[in-house]
Amino acid sequence: MGKSKKDPAFEEVFKMAVKLGISPKELEYSINKLSNAGISSAKACEELMKIMNNHRRESMKRELILDKVNYDGEYYSTKILKQTHRGKEFTPTGTEYDHCGFCLKSSVCPVVGYERLLFVRGSRASGDNEIIKTKDKSVIDKALAAVKAYNEEFGCDENLETARSNFIEAERDTLGDISDMLASMQDCSREEFMEFKKQIYTEHADLNIDGDSCVYCIDNRCSYGANCTNCDYGKKNGACNDVGSVYKEIETARNELADALENY
Repeated sequence: MGKSKKDPAFEEVFKMAVKLGISPKELEYSINKLSNAGISSAKACEELMKIMNNHRRESMKRELILDKVNYDGEYYSTKILKQTHRGKEFTPTGTEYDHCGFCLKSSVCPVVGYERLLFVRGSRASGDNEIIKTKDKSVIDKALAAVKAYNEEFGCDENLETARSNFIEAERDTLGDISDMLASMQDCSREEFMEFKKQIYTEHADLNIDGDSCVYCIDNRCSYGANCTNCDYGKKNGACNDVGSVYKEIETARNELADALENY
């Protein structure tokens, strides 16, 4: 059941395989194997194309991570903790990335160029851990914004993944506790039933709004060490600890509901 390379379905997969460095013979063998297993050649090509597209997306991911910013009273300083691509591979188009007029450039080693330029890791590997420092806080702010935009455009959002994972784990714990209580309600007295309801309502009311599940809090811990000044969410909705902020209103309502449930 050999496939002809003139088959349109095979042609597309073949082109992708060449780009990814996969042996055409190995690819044709895989398609034939799937076909012999009862899967149509067109379907086999479609599935292999999905796999290769995912592989290509993963291999193209770029990531740049800066350490938290320190301030010694004179200089703001940080350093690069992780950078997956450098030189001509720093972006799909070359060595530079521009965000709102601020440039990240992979040339030699990390250093502040001027108020609109930050050099990142480049050709001199021995300088990869150079400290990046400046007296101008606005340069650091622009650099952090550019790095964030770079990761959002080319890579994965690690802080989002952390916040999402923490939130899901906390909610699963809560739902697990509620599930156990619901099971216990199947055979209980009137008084026990009311107590179970109170406990379940209390579990629901204990909203998971702490910083471990907030991507913006995690952003700021990485950048400024629990300083809300640069928080994108805080700029729109008020810093969490400020009176009248959205967070503070939710926190107050949660605490008042918890107090009310004590008398349920």
